[in-house]
Amino acid sequence: MSGFGPGDPFLADCPARLTVELIADKWTAVVLYGLSKGPVRHGVARRAG
Repeated sequence: MSGFGPGDPFLADCPARLTVELIADKWTAVVLYGLSKGPVRHGVARRAG
């Protein structure tokens, strides 16, 4: 048995909940879209915004 099973999304330490909270952040989608075309240096990304 691998020790992995269905998590309880109502628990604060549930990996699925933590992932959704990260993705649901206001700027995460914008940053991920900006990085989807490849890596960008921090200074270049800052000037683009």
